[in-house]
Amino acid sequence: MAKISTFVYGVMIFLSLFVFITNCSDIICESKEDCPTFLCIPPQVPKCNVFCYCANSKSLS
Repeated sequence: MAKISTFVYGVMIFLSLFVFITNCSDIICESKEDCPTFLCIPPQVPKCNVFCYCANSKSLS
């Protein structure tokens, strides 16, 4: 009985990973203004190259 419940819990955890991964989507953008500011931790700033990503503000100069 304990082995069955352990197996069921393991399957639930394994399947929940797929749900989490499929709900994480990239933010598609056309310009820097399309990227949300909360996406990056300072001193990084949001940049756009089809998808939003974070870049160091020093490397933008």
